[in-house]
Amino acid sequence: ISEVISIIFGPILMEQLAPFEISKEDQSTVIQGYIPKPDSDVSRVSRTVDDRVFTYLNHRPVEIHNIVKPIKTAWRNHFSQRSKHPFIVIHLLMDPDSYDINLSADKRLVHIQNEEEIVRLVQQFLEKFYPKKDFTPRKSLSSTVSNNNNVDAMNSKSPNGGSNNVNSSSPFKPSVPVLNDPNNQDNNQSVGKISNPDVGEATKQNNRLSVGQKKISSQRNNDVDDFIDDSDLLEIIQEKRANLTQKKSSQKSASQKSSQKS
Repeated sequence: ISEVISIIFGPILMEQLAPFEISKEDQSTVIQGYIPKPDSDVSRVSRTVDDRVFTYLNHRPVEIHNIVKPIKTAWRNHFSQRSKHPFIVIHLLMDPDSYDINLSADKRLVHIQNEEEIVRLVQQFLEKFYPKKDFTPRKSLSSTVSNNNNVDAMNSKSPNGGSNNVNSSSPFKPSVPVLNDPNNQDNNQSVGKISNPDVGEATKQNNRLSVGQKKISSQRNNDVDDFIDDSDLLEIIQEKRANLTQKKSSQKSASQKSSQKS
């Protein structure tokens, strides 16, 4: 059988297969064949189409689904594959009087006596050949100790005098303050402020109006100060002009008097 597999499917596939043989104690039934090795390459020994299963009974091709099914199940559990079909070759050797092939015209359907016993022998072999893999994650001791320390730290009192009341049995830790907690007045006040956005928005608008009014008042005061400064300057200029005019008048009258004397 191995030579036929190598010729038809290639030596690379043949290297991924392992021969097996199961028999009854009285050697009245022998099950031989080839199935993928426990460490085989899944991409080479399986396909998405179930067209690589070959079953024979005393060198006659037949369909023995009840014996093939446990092999597929064990292989899929071992490799964690659900949509793949492994390469399987089964050759069943037994007494011709222990089965009946006259169930269909092509004589591929067969009724085997004591089929349940044969299936049980195959399952016992597969439990050792394809050991089940435990994919359940295990929590390490260091992780458990770290989680317990975090719970103790969260259960301690906060700097503001409140407590965080964390249930150590729960894997989820609350990160928001509890409403109406008598032990934490700071959280209650902060939650009350945040829970009423309309009041906060009105307060912001009032603050903006107050700032605007202060700016307008300040601008008005500056304008008045500028006006007062201009008036004082005008008064000084007029006073200087009056003094200058008076001085010129005095000089003119003095010059007239001197001319009259001469």
